[in-house]
Amino acid sequence: MMKIPVMRSGRIVRTMYLALICGLMSYSTLIAQTQTSYDTLYVSLNEAIEIALVNSYFLQRAAFNVDEANEQIRQARSAVYPQIGGAVSYTRNVRTPNPFAGSDAADLFTSFGAIDWLFYNEQQRVDGNPTLSFQDYLDQRNQGLENAGIVQQTGSNPFAIENQFVLGISATQAIYNGAAFAAIRGAEHFRNIVRQQLERETQTMVQQVRTAYLNALLAQEQVNLIETALQQLRDTERDVRALVEQGLAARFDRNSIAVEVVNLETNLIAAQNGAALATRSLNILLGIPVTHQLKLSDRFESYNLNLPDTGGLDDAFNIARRLRPDVQLVDSNIRLRQEERNLVRSSYFPVLSAFADYAYLGNVPDNRDRTITDENDPFQFSSETRGFFDTSYWNAAFSVGLRMQWNIFDGFARKARMNQVNIEIKRAELDALVLRESIYLEVDAALRNVEAAWKRIQSQQRNIELAELNYEEARMRYREGVGTRLEERQAATMLDQSRLNYLTALHDYLIARGELDTAMGNRIVHIELND
Repeated sequence: MMKIPVMRSGRIVRTMYLALICGLMSYSTLIAQTQTSYDTLYVSLNEAIEIALVNSYFLQRAAFNVDEANEQIRQARSAVYPQIGGAVSYTRNVRTPNPFAGSDAADLFTSFGAIDWLFYNEQQRVDGNPTLSFQDYLDQRNQGLENAGIVQQTGSNPFAIENQFVLGISATQAIYNGAAFAAIRGAEHFRNIVRQQLERETQTMVQQVRTAYLNALLAQEQVNLIETALQQLRDTERDVRALVEQGLAARFDRNSIAVEVVNLETNLIAAQNGAALATRSLNILLGIPVTHQLKLSDRFESYNLNLPDTGGLDDAFNIARRLRPDVQLVDSNIRLRQEERNLVRSSYFPVLSAFADYAYLGNVPDNRDRTITDENDPFQFSSETRGFFDTSYWNAAFSVGLRMQWNIFDGFARKARMNQVNIEIKRAELDALVLRESIYLEVDAALRNVEAAWKRIQSQQRNIELAELNYEEARMRYREGVGTRLEERQAATMLDQSRLNYLTALHDYLIARGELDTAMGNRIVHIELND
């Protein structure tokens, strides 16, 4: 848990931290809620990694790429689903041309009255009544219309309709479309690529956090070593001062050791400044405001150190080939290029689809008056006005069918595109080969660095034991007057250097282990600690 130097509030902060790790709140929210009470955050290496996994801007950005790839798959799949669309239109025919203009039927409209006259006389003849001449028929008809108050509009085009409405809906279903299925497979390969990129960036980020934390921890341990050495030097200065007062040591020794104390204090200031800067760098990597001071709660001795059993270089390389996301990424890139080739190849084949169209058509004139002839008297008329939505104006239309589209010749554009895709496939295969070679070298170097750092740890452990014995003996000899202060200081310097070399070896080993995990594709989030 995150350690805060106020014990009564530890449970509250722990709850907030767990909420942070679960992704329920951002680290900026956590900081805002603790800003009024806490200025120092105690963070372990495992906690730092967890914070970075939640708070890293780069990982959030990469996660957006995965979401975008999912939407691209949905978009590609839409091509194989039914496509349904609707349309509504209105047309105002200001002037409509005669549909029979230029043909022998253009004068047909003028004969409509003659047809009515012929029908009337035929009916009169059958009934035994006298017939009328064409002019008498027209005169009586016009008189009947005038008596009824009906004025008929005349024009050269009786088919003209001023208002036309179309309400339509259409559906299309692809039956065979090779390009659509190739696009879906390509989108899925692209999603695999961005997922693998996210995983590799996560592994890299974990290693960056681990390195930054261990660098800051080494700088902090260097400060502790200098502080310990300074305390030992001050103890020696006190002993030398006592010997000088007793006349058993020269004042030169006292003055020399005083100069060493000042020099070591100067070194301590520089080391403290370096540790502060290293911690600030960790702040930035974790996304924690630099106004909040980080305290590293780990120590090098708290880590469980063991030499990894990788089974040798070949076994480690095989594990890397199986686990590393960037290896899978280049393989996915090759498959993506192959699907792109399938996409180009599919353009040589036709696209077959079924369609269904339904439309509701309205042809509504401005003058909707209708003349009604009396059944008993053909020269007696009445009129009525039809409604806007009268069924005589509105009609439905429905049609279904199949449609095949085939681009037979495109000027060799598809052939050129196919050649380009084949070149891209060869380039991707070459990139995969180069990556595998570089991974082999990377795993080899990481294994060698781990083994070298492990040997340094073993040797420095023995060296510290000898340096401690040498320092205690030199100090005892100086106190008894049989040794010199130079011997004592040399032994102290050797002990400090041995301790620093041991910590550096621990630091290098832990970083090398992280580099080995990253090289093999293992994303180790939690570092194993000693019980």
